[in-house]
Amino acid sequence: MANSGQNDFLNDPLKIAGALAGGAFLLSPLGRPILHGASRLAFTGLGLYAAGKAAGKAADAFMDFAELSDNDRETEGEEELFE
Repeated sequence: MANSGQNDFLNDPLKIAGALAGGAFLLSPLGRPILHGASRLAFTGLGLYAAGKAAGKAADAFMDFAELSDNDRETEGEEELFE
């Protein structure tokens, strides 16, 4: 038998009734502004997350490029010493 703690939500009729009533409220004319606001927040958050990831990748690429150019300068100086 499965772990009894996995489906506590399905075993409680009050939680099921609350979820159904909440879903019905969000789809009603009174709940539509809340649903639209929540979706706007979700898309805004997703956009900010994507922008942050892109900025982080760009910063990492720039730091890698800067480290490579620093290493090139160091090896150029060593080559001049050995010549």
